[in-house]
Amino acid sequence: MKTGPIVRRVFSQISAKAWLVILTGLGLRLWVGLHTVIINPDGALYIHQAMALYFKNWSSLKTCVPPFVSSYPVLIAGGYYLIHDWILSARLISLFFGTALLVPLYLMLKEWVREDSAILGLLVFAVTPVLVSNSVELVRDPICWFFLCAGTFAVIRQATTHSPWLLLVASLCFLAAMWARNEAALFMAVTLGHLCFQGNRRTINILIFLSPLLAILFFSIAGLMISGLSFNDLHRGHEIVRQFIEPIRQYQHLAESLKDLAWSSPNPLMEFFLPEARNLIWLIAFGTLLNRFLEAFFYPFVVFYIIGLSGIHHKIRSDSRLLYLANLRVSGLALLYMHTLQTWMLYYRFFGIVMIPSAILCAFGMERLLEILPRRLPVRPATVF
Repeated sequence: MKTGPIVRRVFSQISAKAWLVILTGLGLRLWVGLHTVIINPDGALYIHQAMALYFKNWSSLKTCVPPFVSSYPVLIAGGYYLIHDWILSARLISLFFGTALLVPLYLMLKEWVREDSAILGLLVFAVTPVLVSNSVELVRDPICWFFLCAGTFAVIRQATTHSPWLLLVASLCFLAAMWARNEAALFMAVTLGHLCFQGNRRTINILIFLSPLLAILFFSIAGLMISGLSFNDLHRGHEIVRQFIEPIRQYQHLAESLKDLAWSSPNPLMEFFLPEARNLIWLIAFGTLLNRFLEAFFYPFVVFYIIGLSGIHHKIRSDSRLLYLANLRVSGLALLYMHTLQTWMLYYRFFGIVMIPSAILCAFGMERLLEILPRRLPVRPATVF
């Protein structure tokens, strides 16, 4: 399979207006990056791991916190080889993937909406504060976002072209995203479930989709036996399994703690409040999730997503690809809810796994507005755009 013509064909589908929006997003990220002078705490840890990799200090990899090696330190070490600046290397990697995310996102939107609606939806993602700020922070999320979006686009395009190569690309993209952040395994699992319900060449598609994972597992076991590193240092599968168990344990532990506090608190109001809070932990977690959701998606832009929900039920019935995106959205929110119950730390950047499959709702909302406003207001469609 020749990748050169494929890449040229993909980039030829991006219009000049779309490139202008992408460059606008890049410029905004550069401006924020130039005014960001403080390194986030996680960034120092990733640079420490990258230094251990670059200088082949393998023993330090086991003592670093976090105690696993993601793709981010590997890329930082590669960037340092070229520019000889650890911080600049880390920032450029985040900037590159945070901006490159916009390319597969635009192509995915064009699968359903017109060019003008796709550009406006792309513009929303180009200027969403959470995506902009984290594209210049020293975090793993931009890498994960790009590969998740690219993999999702490959799955969506394969449903119409029936090309087995696209499933292979999707699987590799999801694996790359999982190497950056373990919650990306959700996309792998949902996609596998989606393929199980596809009638055409179902068995072959599933085998093609799983083939990279099986190959990586085989060669990783052999490589780790030689290197002496722990298998958990690379795949973090034990953490994925723990995500389903720990929320229940933490919920029970928190309920017991609130029960003890109710009896020991010197404030008489706490004696009545804490038992109520103990029974409504699930509701408090839901409220936390909703609050972070609205702030991560940015309040003014949430209107576009809400408008995009109009008629989505009928669209899903006629297009199984939209059902696939809906399953990704619901599964992502469920995962974040479980994470809230487990840790009560819900950063805005975690919502990337929900924002990517929700992008089509924003585009639908834009398309709906472009249809309604010219009829309701005495303005031309071009003025509304």
